Amino acid sequence: MIILTPSQMVFERMNELQEECKSKFRESIFPIYGAKEDGTPSHIGTCILFEKDCKKYLLTAAHVIDWNDITTIYISCSEFIKIESIFGASPKIEGSRVKDKLDFAIAELPDDFISELGNVEFIKFEYINTKSTQVEGHYYVCMGFPNSRNKKFNPSTSSVKSQLASFGSNSVSFSKSKMNHSYLAGKHFLIEREKHSSNEQGQKISSFGFNGMSGGMLVDAGDLSDPKYVAGVSKNNLKLVGLITEYHKDEQTIVATNLGEVMDSYFARKSG
Repeated sequence: MIILTPSQMVFERMNELQEECKSKFRESIFPIYGAKEDGTPSHIGTCILFEKDCKKYLLTAAHVIDWNDITTIYISCSEFIKIESIFGASPKIEGSRVKDKLDFAIAELPDDFISELGNVEFIKFEYINTKSTQVEGHYYVCMGFPNSRNKKFNPSTSSVKSQLASFGSNSVSFSKSKMNHSYLAGKHFLIEREKHSSNEQGQKISSFGFNGMSGGMLVDAGDLSDPKYVAGVSKNNLKLVGLITEYHKDEQTIVATNLGEVMDSYFARKSG
């Protein structure tokens, strides 16, 4: 019998939770591509598929959809499928997307587009927590498609092998962050993202780049300050809580927009 130290138990639980997140949501998250001048695909970002009230939607960051001004955009599932739906997006502020701190875009999908997607899964709305706020001690898992792992194009098959990436981390206190003048508790999540991380043996390893993760998902994977949860006694309740939008290198912090803000804003305008 191998006896684990408390830190080893936490690390093992973190790995388990990451794998459970990927298993639960893998068929609902996909990369988005544009096209280069020679027609080959150029990876832009990530998108999420979800459903609400029997209707199906595509969610991503607004700055990802802004690429539609200069290129046709595609979702990559089993093949490249052109996205032609009309998006409801957070508005630019004073004509600037950089000043738009919500940075989301949602499109209701027509039946013919859904059929083209093939064997995908739309996240049921019950697995999206629209009432969540950032909680100290909780473990958060980020998932998306970084450019560095999704840019190799195979001309013989006209395809790109998509590689989903994930990592888990702690939140950054709003009260201690230099970014709290731009981002608000309740509207955003601030997640720690260091240039290097450590493996189970304490060895320093390089983290993958952030570019391309925009439009990806933030999952609240539970309270790792609870010994029963670390030991696996308490049942986990993985919920999607945020839309990844930015990475601030100087602060080593990822920003995610709270999905409560996203959903309230989009569906209020849609019903109005």
